Amino acid sequence: MQVRWRRDGKELFYIAPDNRLMSVSIAREAGQMRVGPPVPLFQTHAAATSAIARQQSVVAADGQRFLVNTVEETATLPITLVLNWKPPREAR
Repeated sequence: MQVRWRRDGKELFYIAPDNRLMSVSIAREAGQMRVGPPVPLFQTHAAATSAIARQQSVVAADGQRFLVNTVEETATLPITLVLNWKPPREAR
């Protein structure tokens, strides 16, 4: 998912289902396209595409830098729920 090309078309980047940013080299030789093996670059914390329907990463033209939109992991905080609450009577 989240497929991006390097500007010169020699490399393809994508986010694998395990959220690793992957790279695949692409070469044209004798009129044929040669595709290299997928290479993991680094682990991301990108939001699932079903959660946010837009690209979560951008690759620099030279394929050396990436900007990845990540999901913030927050600590679980307790929630207090008050049922049948009645506001206090106002002073008359």
